[in-house]
Amino acid sequence: MALTPKRLRLPLLVFLAGTTALPGMLLAERSDQLPNPETPPPPPQVAECPDPQPVVNWFATEGVAVDLGVWACGTWSHAYGVSADGSRIVGSSVASGLQTGFYLDNGGTMQPLPLLSGGTNFDVRAISGDGSTIGGGANSSFGWEASIWRPGDTEPIVIGSLGGAPGSGYSYVYGLNTDGSVAVGVSNNQAFRWYVGGMIGIGTLDGHASSTALGVSGDGNAIVGTSFAGGGGAGSRAVRWMWGNGGAQSLGVLDGGDYSEGWAVSTNGAVFVGDSQSTDGMRAFRWTEGDGMLSLGVLEGATTSHARAVNADGSVVVGWSGGQAMRWQDGQGMEAIPFLEGGTWSYALGVSADGTIVVGASGSSEGDRAFAWNALLRQDPGEDPGEDPGEDPPPMAPIDILNTGDSIRQTAQALGAAGSHFSRRIESQVNDELDIEGPGGSAGGPTLSTQGAMAPTRRIAMRLGGSLRHTGNVATSTGADLAVATDLGGGFTLGAYLDLSRQTDTRDAVSLSGTYLAGGTWLRYRQNPDRTGLTWRVAASAGGGQFDVTRLDLLPNTERGMGRTRMNASAVSAEIGYGFALAGGVAVPFARLTGTQTTRSAYDETSAIGFPLSFDAYRETALVLTLGTDMRLDLSDRSSLELGVGLSHDLRRSVGAISGTSAIPGFTEFAFAGPAVANRTRGYVSIGYVHGLARGAAIRADLSAAQSPWSSSVSLNSRLGYEMRF
Repeated sequence: MALTPKRLRLPLLVFLAGTTALPGMLLAERSDQLPNPETPPPPPQVAECPDPQPVVNWFATEGVAVDLGVWACGTWSHAYGVSADGSRIVGSSVASGLQTGFYLDNGGTMQPLPLLSGGTNFDVRAISGDGSTIGGGANSSFGWEASIWRPGDTEPIVIGSLGGAPGSGYSYVYGLNTDGSVAVGVSNNQAFRWYVGGMIGIGTLDGHASSTALGVSGDGNAIVGTSFAGGGGAGSRAVRWMWGNGGAQSLGVLDGGDYSEGWAVSTNGAVFVGDSQSTDGMRAFRWTEGDGMLSLGVLEGATTSHARAVNADGSVVVGWSGGQAMRWQDGQGMEAIPFLEGGTWSYALGVSADGTIVVGASGSSEGDRAFAWNALLRQDPGEDPGEDPGEDPPPMAPIDILNTGDSIRQTAQALGAAGSHFSRRIESQVNDELDIEGPGGSAGGPTLSTQGAMAPTRRIAMRLGGSLRHTGNVATSTGADLAVATDLGGGFTLGAYLDLSRQTDTRDAVSLSGTYLAGGTWLRYRQNPDRTGLTWRVAASAGGGQFDVTRLDLLPNTERGMGRTRMNASAVSAEIGYGFALAGGVAVPFARLTGTQTTRSAYDETSAIGFPLSFDAYRETALVLTLGTDMRLDLSDRSSLELGVGLSHDLRRSVGAISGTSAIPGFTEFAFAGPAVANRTRGYVSIGYVHGLARGAAIRADLSAAQSPWSSSVSLNSRLGYEMRF
């Protein structure tokens, strides 16, 4: 069994459990959004301390572990957990013979937590991912009681025990989920899971005598701990409980071992860490369903290692090896964390969601002290701070990993919005059409035959146009198009178009710039030349282009990343309608089905920045039903007004996740949901004016507005065209 360091002064059977599960979302709330009490909690009464509490900033201290100080001239402090965003640290400190929990916000001072009435200790061991809830064990005349504290509470809240009423036995909280709604721990030698409805024992492995739960996933459903054989020695096993999926499940042991302990689970519930005996001695382990239990090794010169906490996606594990705090990262191995000045031992007990902020306890020249260490500001191995480095290198802007994580999320959402813009665009293009008839129900003037003589019929129509498309918060593009239609006889018209456009701006977190070429064809049948009676239409369209993608550095201390991708879109459409004569025109109610598919190819950002991203391919499909009415009103023998109104409804829409990889700790793999459909049913209106000129020519102006499926914004399309009929 791993020996608990004496310096940690653990009461009774309290285990060395830090944040353990490190509950919290991969992208947590920022520090200035963490809940804070309107007034600080009432501090325990201690002897007056002449020294002010130090202001501590671990986000900006380079190369070394940061001493977090003690409370009220106390004798020692230990840090056991950290919020997901790394900005709030919790632990315990002793002053005047009283041990109380504390919280410390980056850039602030240590704030003591209140004790239970008549109590002398509140031993804090856990913090929720959002920083709102703190948990541990508080003592009273009844003994140690599992307790939580939230801003505004005047004393810890006892959450009960498995022995019955509060105070009926020894209980401790060791883990909290993302929002603090689920707590896990031990009560009367049995692991428990607590929800707002009460505390439930979660059992042991068959034949075992006791258990303890030390960590919980962000959603509260994956729990890690240890099931102890009789006497708590050989045969004890690290276990997991998957809520709603049976009892304790053994994680096994390393080769040659007969004892293991489970200490922490990643926020996503996929990675479990702890200690196991092995043929090589006690080793920190990392366990997944795919790989089972794997040893994490030891620091150079050490013979043992222990794991106590894991980050959100399981890529970073912290603990200690040979009496020195360590941080292990997937693909990079184990590194030592510096002692505090004058220290000879240290233990890492908690880590932020992205794996960069590590907290724990260390010896120092001042005594036992809580510490924080920022992995992003580590000193380079082998660097001697006493040497003259010569000419200073150009200053490098620091990279804020939390803001970078937010930037990834914003980029993913913007890329999804851009893909959705192409989907709406191809839907509009496939349903565009050039009428073989001219304005006013005639040619709009004399029409030339192919021999140059006057011709009574019109066989071919052609349009040259320029367009402007704009969708709020997504994109603006300009383009030119060519459309041709020919009368096949018997009421049939065959047409085709080409559209070349330049997308100049995609706003928000991403800028897209590129050229897009689309083309399509349609076949129209009309029972009568005046548009009355039965009509139907089928059409197909496809387009694509290469686009330069720029991830904007909108947030402080983030990087501008650039890459190149291809956007493709395709659509098919089938429509049926029936025209009714109006005074001076015709109205054609119709029903139309349109199927679309939009894809974006995978792409990598250039490696010229510190943390380039790689984005996986993206795909979106939709099947849309449109019910509408097209109207044509002949204003004169040379001009017509065309109106359209209708509703579109998504029968089916499949939006893929925006996913990828990076070298950023905590974000080695990321996936965000594509844009959510805000308007499954949405409206559109259009208006067009055609005015005939001499010799079969006409000018045309169109304007349309349509609700976006993905937001409250409106897509606006405008086009000016020159038409000819032969």
